This record gives sequence, structure tokens and C-alpha cells, in this order.
Amino acid sequence: MVDFDKWWEEYDSKPVLAQYKFVMDTFEKGISQESFEENDLVEVLLELKGSLEQQRRFDEIVELTMLFQTKYPKLYKKEFQYFDEFLISYHCFHNQKKQLAHSLDSFIDNPIQGIDNFVVGFKELLFHDHMDLIDRIIDKTYSTVRDSTEIIGITSREFALTKLHEHLERLYSLEKIDTKVLSTFKNDLEKFDFQLTDDYLDVVKQCFENEIITGSDAVQQFQRDWKEFIKALELYFLKYMSKKNFNFALSGLLWDNIFQYWNKNVKTPRPTPNEFFSINKEKFDKYLYHLSGGMLIENSAETIATLWGSIYVYDFLTSIDIIDKTIYEDVKRSIYILKGEVFRGFSRHLWKSSFIHQWNKPDSISQKEFETEQKIFLKSYQIQTRKSSFFISKINEEIKTIGLISGYNDELTYGLTGQKHQSKKVGRNEPCPCGSGKKYKKCCGKIT
Repeated sequence: MVDFDKWWEEYDSKPVLAQYKFVMDTFEKGISQESFEENDLVEVLLELKGSLEQQRRFDEIVELTMLFQTKYPKLYKKEFQYFDEFLISYHCFHNQKKQLAHSLDSFIDNPIQGIDNFVVGFKELLFHDHMDLIDRIIDKTYSTVRDSTEIIGITSREFALTKLHEHLERLYSLEKIDTKVLSTFKNDLEKFDFQLTDDYLDVVKQCFENEIITGSDAVQQFQRDWKEFIKALELYFLKYMSKKNFNFALSGLLWDNIFQYWNKNVKTPRPTPNEFFSINKEKFDKYLYHLSGGMLIENSAETIATLWGSIYVYDFLTSIDIIDKTIYEDVKRSIYILKGEVFRGFSRHLWKSSFIHQWNKPDSISQKEFETEQKIFLKSYQIQTRKSSFFISKINEEIKTIGLISGYNDELTYGLTGQKHQSKKVGRNEPCPCGSGKKYKKCCGKIT
């Protein structure tokens, strides 16, 4: 029988690695489920997990999680989302496919319980091009997520969009797109609640069979009806990215995320392309912060994918001559400033976005810059990063070699660190600001 008063006293007196060994030894000896719950040992595990992550003791986190899962399977099922999300990132980074598939099992069995963490993991799989696992997730959970009354429908929409882009890619691969093929395409997507119009199917056929219009013709079509032309532009973008070996699902997500920003900030009913496709750095910063999950959940991978992915979008827009060079250069400048802010604000999590440098590089990025960025992301896996300034000091040489980031480094405003968005710090024993009625440490505090 463990005396937990003495246990807590001894645990608190130890440094992190000794705490890890102490907890592992306690688990190995075994304690009752009742004692586990009464003494808030899940909270201990979550705090220890966070401390180990800061010290880059990732292997220890995996071992701790596996022991928890093995020794206390019923308790693990109640808290799995906070542990399995890390396992997905870890196994993606190491390209451990078998372990990665196993880490999805609890999410697939109970997608509603950990839906926010589930979506984060889902997108990491997409960014890493694990489309077989993506298909498994959607096939097994789509109807459950769609029909749930506990969550809003955004998640099922994201799953459905992934399927739409997959089916578009199959359609594009065909030698001939006839009426029968389009009818099958339409029927297949009805399973995912799409009601595709004949007009949209005509746009798909035309875009896949013809080269894109460029220059003044593209500008005129955009100004005539931008809401219709933007549908065609996305399809042409998918074709453009396929030549860089991007699958349609990934390219479609990148386009959709940028489009959401454009659509939110359009100011007139009939904008010019230069007006529509321009980016305001401060507004884009806030939009990316929103994608990151803010203070409630860690979703830096999607933020980084969107920011780094935006240059592909603007390279495409420039290639068809639909925006002026000045717009392109202004956007590119904003992207580089925000990249520098990501290095500061997300230094702990850069390694989770190592997929960026598994993608083929954008046309506008030099090979040297691309490889230098990769070194920065990999250093995030190795360097203890309690303070972002410490991490920046360790990547100083790399930043100096990236011309544009180096040039804008003095302008960094910490936008993506959340400092200018952050609200008052919530105490662990205070009521959770999400309104659940639980203490912060028992609710959203578990995530942070």
C-alpha cells in the first residue's frame, strides 16, 4: 500500500528525470485504480509529460505512455486523447507506420471523446502523406462524427473535403472524363453529403481537360464573377501542385485555409484580383493564431503548414499573371516576417512540422534556404526550449543564411507567440474559462 503523502513529498523533491523513474517504478509495482484516481495521478502524468517534452525526453514519454496504457487500460481510455496525440506526432516524425496505426485505434473507437486532438492528429497524417491511414479514419468515423450532437459539424466537413479532393485526383488521372464518369463521381460523393451541381461538374471537366487562362483574360474572368472563377482556380492549383508531387487532399487543404482568409477579408462585392489576394500581415497573423488553437489546444502543425504552404499558392498566382508583382513581393515579405515569428513562438513544436521539408520545395525558395530551414526544424527536436530566446540563439547561424528572414529579423513582433492575444493566466484550481464547471487543471489545463 503506497503512502501518497510521503509519495508526493518524495516526488516533488526530485528533478524531472528522477521523477520519471520514480513514477515508472510506482507503476511497475502496481496500485489500485481507486488510488490512481483519488490521488490525481493522471494529472501527475500530464505534468510529467510536459516536463519531459521540454527536456526533449521523447522516448521516455513514449515508455511512460505505454506503461500507463498496459497497466491501467480502463483509466487510459478515459484520458487517451492527451497521450495518443503526442504518439501520432512522435511516430510521424520517425516514420514508424505500424506504431502510428496503433496510436489511432482509441481515436477511431471513440472519436467524439477526443475530437479536437483527433482532428490535430488527422491533419498531421495528411501533412505527412499517410493517405491510407486517412482513408481508414474517414471510413470508420465519418458517420459517427457527422451525426454526433456533441460537436459542431466542422470536423465532418473537413473529412468530407478530404474525400472530395481524393476523388478529384482519381478523376484527374483518367484519360477521358465523360458523362458516365462524372455521374459516378457525383454519386460517390453523395455518401459524404455533397450535392454537386451540373455546373460544378462542367467546371471540373473543363479545368482538367484544358490549360488555365492567364494574364488579362484571367483578370477579366475573376472580375466578372470571382466566386465562380475561384472554384476553377482551385482546380488549376491542384493540377499545378500535382506536378510537384503533392496529392490533391494536401493541396486542397492548403488552398482552402488560404481561401478562408481571403473570403473573410474581402471588402467589396466585386474586388480586383490584387485586392482579393493581398495579405495584411497583422490580420493574417491573427488568422494563423486562430488556426493554431490559441490557448485551448496545440495545433501548430496546421499553422506552419498553412504559412509555409501559402508561398506555393502565391507562386501559382504569379505564374498565371493574375496578381501584380508588387502584391506578390508584399505577401512574400509578410510570410518571411511571420516565419521568423514562428521560429520564436513555436520553437518547442517545430519538429512536429518536419513534413514541410519532405515536400518538394517552392519555386521561389532556393535549395540552400530550404535545407537551412530543415536544419532549424530538426534542431527543435534536440534543443531544450523552455525559453524561445534560447532556441533563437541556437539557430542564429541558420537564420543569418536565410536572406529574407535575416533581413526582417529586427521587425519581429512576437505575433504568433500569442503574447499580444493572451488573456489573464488561469490558475490550475480556478474554474475553467471554457465554462465546463470543472477546475482548469481538470479541463483545458490538461491540454496546456
